[in-house]
Amino acid sequence: MDSEIRYYTTIFMEYIKIKFRKLKRAKNMVYISSLQTLVFQLMNLILIFTVYKNDIIINGWSQYELLFLFSYTSIILDIYYIFSGGLFTLPYMYIHRGKFDKLLAYPFNTLSLLIFENISLYRLIPLIFNIALTIIFGIMIHVKLNILSLFLMFWNIITGFLILFGLTIILTSFSFVMKTRQSPASFLTLITGFAKYPLSFFDKFIQILLTYFIPYAYISYLPISFILNKNVKINYLCISTLLAIILFLTGIILFQIFTEKYRSVGSN
Repeated sequence: MDSEIRYYTTIFMEYIKIKFRKLKRAKNMVYISSLQTLVFQLMNLILIFTVYKNDIIINGWSQYELLFLFSYTSIILDIYYIFSGGLFTLPYMYIHRGKFDKLLAYPFNTLSLLIFENISLYRLIPLIFNIALTIIFGIMIHVKLNILSLFLMFWNIITGFLILFGLTIILTSFSFVMKTRQSPASFLTLITGFAKYPLSFFDKFIQILLTYFIPYAYISYLPISFILNKNVKINYLCISTLLAIILFLTGIILFQIFTEKYRSVGSN
């Protein structure tokens, strides 16, 4: 087991080195992509500053608490986008164009290879930006930075990422049997904005949807609500951890099962 972990870690680091070399050769594209992401993020922050005045409390959330939740959620989403690029391009770039045959030819886990080949390192700049914002807004709302709160924030980033990533792998797995050029998981990116705001801002139907069917509530809203003492019990931690494990492992298993149903372009 240890040797396998070292093997995959070595391969991962080699891909990271390759990606960094590519980034150096395409600096302008990296700057433009990073700038686009940062501008979009700043527009959202300006919107919150404009709509939610400093002295207004909406559904128990102040302006800086909203900004803290927004920037913290953005950290999780940035990490998610760094690793999920290959999953969204799988139907068109790999299945329909036959590139998936190349992945199968390597003596390496196919899902891992798909992820490693499409790591988006340009998201590192927005990630650093959102980490800085989270620290700033956390100081402004006097978040207690003790060992427990730091552990919870770090752990929630891991579980939030695995929940999103697990859902994406599960839905993407159906690309092998669905004759579509767009990933079945694409709609997840369209509703990630819901995760950046308090669940209490939405109507009952949306709250139920984002808690029990698409569990975005466990990505950041419930964790931050607990850290800010907003009547959320610690048992959310057990549920989010369990959800992360179940969804991630289910995604890996389903991907392996549906990979066996793949038919090369030449065999169709």
